[in-house]
Amino acid sequence: MNMPKSEPLNTSKMQSSEKVFACDQQRSNNLGGDTSRLLKQRLELVEDLWQTVLRSECPPEQAERLLRLKQLSDPMALLGAHEKSTSTAIVLLIREMDLAEAIAAARAFSLYFQLVNILEQRIEEDSYLASMMRSQGNEGSESFDPFAPPLASQTDPATFSELFERLRQLNVPPGQVETLLQELDIRLVFTAHPTEIVRHTVRHKQRRVASLLQQLQSDFDRSASEKEILRLQLEEEIRLWWRTDELHQFKPSVLDEVDYALHYFQQVLFDAMPQLRRRITSALGVSYPDVHVPQSALCTFGSWVGSDRDGNPSVTPEITWRTACYQRQLMLERYITAVQDLRDQLSISMQWSQVSTPLLESLEMDRLRFPKVYEERAARYRLEPYRLKLSYTLERLRLTQHRNRQLAEAGWQTPTEGISQNDLTTNPGESLHYESVAEFRSDLELVRNSLVSTDLTCEPLDTLLSQVHIFGFSLASLDIRQESTRHSDALDELSRHLNLPRSYEQMDEEERSQWLIEELQTRRPLIPSAVAWSPSTAETFAVFRMLHRLQEEFGSRICRTYVISMSHTVSDLLEVLLLAKEAGLVDTNSNYADLLVVPLFETVEDLQRAPAVMEELFKLPVYRNLLPRVGENSQHLQELMLGYSDSNKDSGFLSSNWEIHQAQIALQNLASRHEIALRLFHGRGGSVGRGGGPAYQAILAQPSGTLQGRIKITEQGEVLASKYSLPELALYNLETVTTAVLQNSLVTNQLDATPSWNKLMTRLAARSREHYRALVHDNPDLVAFFQQVTPIEEISKLQISSRPARRKSGAKDLSSLRAIPWVFGWTQSRFLLPSWFGVGTALAAEVDADLGQLDLLKRLHQSWPFFRMLISKVEMTLSKVDLDLAHHYMTTLGSSSHREAFDRIFEVISMEYSRTKELVMNITGHEKLLGADPALQLSVDLRNRTIVPLGFLQAALLRRLRDQNRQPPMSESPGMEGDGRTYSRSELLRGALLTINGIAAGMRNTG
Repeated sequence: MNMPKSEPLNTSKMQSSEKVFACDQQRSNNLGGDTSRLLKQRLELVEDLWQTVLRSECPPEQAERLLRLKQLSDPMALLGAHEKSTSTAIVLLIREMDLAEAIAAARAFSLYFQLVNILEQRIEEDSYLASMMRSQGNEGSESFDPFAPPLASQTDPATFSELFERLRQLNVPPGQVETLLQELDIRLVFTAHPTEIVRHTVRHKQRRVASLLQQLQSDFDRSASEKEILRLQLEEEIRLWWRTDELHQFKPSVLDEVDYALHYFQQVLFDAMPQLRRRITSALGVSYPDVHVPQSALCTFGSWVGSDRDGNPSVTPEITWRTACYQRQLMLERYITAVQDLRDQLSISMQWSQVSTPLLESLEMDRLRFPKVYEERAARYRLEPYRLKLSYTLERLRLTQHRNRQLAEAGWQTPTEGISQNDLTTNPGESLHYESVAEFRSDLELVRNSLVSTDLTCEPLDTLLSQVHIFGFSLASLDIRQESTRHSDALDELSRHLNLPRSYEQMDEEERSQWLIEELQTRRPLIPSAVAWSPSTAETFAVFRMLHRLQEEFGSRICRTYVISMSHTVSDLLEVLLLAKEAGLVDTNSNYADLLVVPLFETVEDLQRAPAVMEELFKLPVYRNLLPRVGENSQHLQELMLGYSDSNKDSGFLSSNWEIHQAQIALQNLASRHEIALRLFHGRGGSVGRGGGPAYQAILAQPSGTLQGRIKITEQGEVLASKYSLPELALYNLETVTTAVLQNSLVTNQLDATPSWNKLMTRLAARSREHYRALVHDNPDLVAFFQQVTPIEEISKLQISSRPARRKSGAKDLSSLRAIPWVFGWTQSRFLLPSWFGVGTALAAEVDADLGQLDLLKRLHQSWPFFRMLISKVEMTLSKVDLDLAHHYMTTLGSSSHREAFDRIFEVISMEYSRTKELVMNITGHEKLLGADPALQLSVDLRNRTIVPLGFLQAALLRRLRDQNRQPPMSESPGMEGDGRTYSRSELLRGALLTINGIAAGMRNTG
């Protein structure tokens, strides 16, 4: 069904914002209350299991001390007790521990938090299922809540059923919905950053525990004996977990990280994605029965694991090649299993059913191509054509699998003709293996069409076809990422070898761009063969040759995006196009490009400069004509990546978010003027300091009109485990991301264009950035403070990533430190500084200058999704800050020579925290942080207190470890007075790393 496009619905004036906000909060309170009750009820079981395991696995005196430590940190058990006295008691108890007991304590609390995490994930799943039941119960109902918030202002996640019903009530035309669905392009990109701290082995234990908990706590009526058996199984599984080492035994290789990331596809996503499609189809059937879901995938996946080489020398061309082979191997294994199951199921006999002519004709062709299969199967399946067809399909899949193994072993530099052709037919040039996923899909569609022609359907076949559309043979598209200077350095070396009048390094930006454009348009090869390049340049050239070979063998879907980190100028993009041209990926004479070049704008300056850079590129015919075309209007497509991490580290949370917001609006306006479709790629991390937070609210907070159904988002670190470890949880996240994109694209408001609000935000961003940089960049003692008061150096020793924590080995300055460990260190020591510092000063400057501004800020919080998202993230982060514990880190770990300087820094942080907290509560109108979300408030309160012993324990272990580094060896004793025992540095480091694990589990977001 094709209908003309209409403008997105504007509902900004449907109701007063105050009523909308009150309604939204009431709904949140109702949902939060249900979740809080569930958490309190189920927490009893988890705590009982935890205590039982400790008493089983630890010596009696040790177990009682650990339980006492937990009791001291329990706000409910010690209601009314003075906070300082309990903290003192915790410190005294920790001082009595020897190293073995300290390690046991770290492991015990880490286990506790991971059990609570599983519990909360199960509750999230249950809440999602309950919302699904409510939606299904209301299907077909004509009732419409007149007090529900308009979609332009709603912040609670919506299911497909809820969203489509609301859109129907708002008279959004079916043609507009169908047009958007046809062009919907949601891409979730998995990355391997050093924030995921839990071992693969432990993840398996967690899934087993989650499954048993679900069975035990389900509504299914079980007998007392069945419940007891489940409880004993749970206890047994947790005891096995307790005896499993939580720490990685070795630094993971890149291929280990590939295996880790892909297991979410194997365990959850491969089966979840067809269910997502069924849910959207079902919901449309009720509210928009004439709208059809397109055959193409609405949501697809990408990966940086094995292809992101920015700062990671371990990611070589060979590793990327093997990653692609591994991904295809996984898909082929799943397809072989699925086709085998289909063959078992489709036992239809020609004696009792008609079969389509095209299917019968294909069987005759297959008989000639696969005589051995015909000889083996014809007698058995003589009258069962579907089974015979699927036998041929299985044979082709197995041959494809065999070829894939050959490719993995031979490597990317082996030419196609160097791979043995064991499957050649008698027809020259024809191979029996599947050369593309389109051939496999065609065989499956042949079977389905035949079934449909005889009035039959087969759900497993439909499911398999859906999986083939979504995952293909490649599973996830690989994005190459490399830092911009690697390309300019390679071209400089090339220019010197060619004896150009001026080397590339000596050229200014205008000269570089001119030379690159001229070289792009010539047919003459530029890079000579058989030259001994430097290792860096040789690898840079090799990456593009490998890419060409990869696309030649696997198709362009496997790897078509090249992300340039630290993009600053026009030449940064033209450099990559030139290198791609030399490898045969680009031909400017025929306007052909098999590579989408994506600039990553990271710093505040680069974000501000991005529109000017892209405008210059859009005006270049040689660049514009190489952009791919998308949509029914066949527009050129430009993908742009926005970096949250480095802009936050550079200028602070508020400034970073505002600059990204402004850049999106400017870039979308620019693209619209040039009639170019824009796909924005958001480089979000797990933590608020790196763009993290609830995806639904974040998508709705994007500037109105900038999505247009297209978005790409990174999923990093612990986010993968929290979103995709359980099937219903994965479906919940996938559904809410999709509904958020639909909602943002269809229902718009003009709030982002309010001049006075934009001026206010610009002032807030500037003042916030000034205060943040005064502390972080201009204070000469801040680097020493960060290195001493946080466990940053110990974090770098965790065997959790193949990627170094610093961009430059040996460098200890702030600029060389990656944004991820920067956030990780502040989180461990409970400052969480990158996620809120500077916000309070900026807000206070406005309010102090004019008290009336507080009312304006309240209105912004009620009405503007972007500002509400900002305040919500700051509020959540502030609720996790513990400055008493942070001060303990400072006094315990800070050197005496820095004491005065560190005290001054802490005073600045403390004052800013108090200022920010007060103003945030004034704006939200709550007496406590997170007052609008009782469930989150309960969860954070529980973690904040229970995590305290781990913080004190970590500080003590870090102090002992660092003292020993300064003066080895050092005697240690339970009372710190020395009892003759000497602990090795490795033992102390192990204890410290275990506390890092535990705190990471307790905080739920690290870097």
